[in-house]
Amino acid sequence: MTTPIPVVFIHGLWLHASSWQPWADLFREAGYEPHTPGWPGDPDTVEEARNNPESIADHGIDDVVDHFAAIVAALPDKPVLVGHSFGGMIAQKLLGRDVAAAAIAIDAAQIKGVLPLPLSALRSTLPVFRNPANKHKAVSLTAEQFRFAFGNTLTEQESDDLYARWTIPAPGKPLFEAAAANFDPHSPAKVDTANAARGPLLLITGGKDHTVPESVTRATLKQYRHSDAVTDLLEFPDRGHSLTIDSGWREVASTCLTWLSSQKVLRTAVMRLDMAGSRAVVTGASRGIGLAVARALLAEGALVMGAALDFPDEVPGLHTVRADLSQPDSPAAAIGAAVSALGGLDILVNNVGFVRPRVGGFLSVTDEDWDQTLNLNFLSAVRTTRAALPHLLERGGSIVTIASVNARMPDPLVIDYSAAKGALLNFCKALSKQVAGPGVRVNTVSPGPVSTGLWLGQNGLP
Repeated sequence: MTTPIPVVFIHGLWLHASSWQPWADLFREAGYEPHTPGWPGDPDTVEEARNNPESIADHGIDDVVDHFAAIVAALPDKPVLVGHSFGGMIAQKLLGRDVAAAAIAIDAAQIKGVLPLPLSALRSTLPVFRNPANKHKAVSLTAEQFRFAFGNTLTEQESDDLYARWTIPAPGKPLFEAAAANFDPHSPAKVDTANAARGPLLLITGGKDHTVPESVTRATLKQYRHSDAVTDLLEFPDRGHSLTIDSGWREVASTCLTWLSSQKVLRTAVMRLDMAGSRAVVTGASRGIGLAVARALLAEGALVMGAALDFPDEVPGLHTVRADLSQPDSPAAAIGAAVSALGGLDILVNNVGFVRPRVGGFLSVTDEDWDQTLNLNFLSAVRTTRAALPHLLERGGSIVTIASVNARMPDPLVIDYSAAKGALLNFCKALSKQVAGPGVRVNTVSPGPVSTGLWLGQNGLP
């Protein structure tokens, strides 16, 4: 019997978590295990929240992200996240950290890097911004303000009914933080949009939304242009910000279920390795396979040091050391930095390498070419392993080395690379026989073409 995939619903400002209940019932019928937690400080009921606004006040974006991250970490599997408005921003931040199987962000609040700020969005949030002191308070909307911000596509009666049923005070702090996001290099509204190893993301926009207009969601989509991960956009042209709670909610929810089915999320088994506290070094961790491995280890709770020439994208939680591992002394220095920063070493992932097609054939490959290829693809792993092994022997650790299908299927187009990877395979096999007894496991992985910049980038292989 399979365990249902958890789905966590994350509400936005001015709506209580219980407003997700119809969605939770529908998702449970579809085979998911729904959870509808509130924000930090949210009381259990709408009435309690209205009577105790101080319990909600002064919670910022980071507070909410940490709150939901703890909820997600306690689940048996990576969940699907469904967020509305600021809940959509929170869902994107958590997906960027690789702690979710997939995310759906509905009329999501503006993330760092998104520039459009339509007048309707300013008017919708004016009840908060009209008083700077509201940053540390909880602010309520009037029925008229709710009708403009949420219910502009509804009848006055339906909008007022939703207002009476679901609205609660909301903390002003997240709005002030989002407003300053593009002026703050460390803004809590920043999302790791470049993560190519994350799960699929669906952005949903209401074409008549006053609070998060369509232009904001389309600008958000552009922020993901550097990621190869699935990022889709769906528009409901005649819907406003109330689309998750009004009479048309089922159409939106059913569309979300259809999209999740197309991503095979429901049938995807999630492997949890319980690696909390393990200490790992990943070489070549700035992009491609190495970056994906580092992110996966971080998602499992490991402490990770990435070693590479440069790190063009900041990865939350990743320790980094800049190292040219083709140089003889560099691997030992990188391992020393890792042991010092992490307090020891349990896992080494040898990933660094490069390949250059030899279109002129064997005779075109010079001694300098051979030296460069062997240094980075073979000797760098030998030297890094030699520096790491004494630490791994202390507790019994693991060495995983990324070889290549060309180690067993050599190709004249990459003759020097094939030879180096073949040597790497033999080295790891011989080493495994020596260190298995003392408790160090040695494995190699020999991938073929992988969807990374090595193959698909502008300067990738032909």
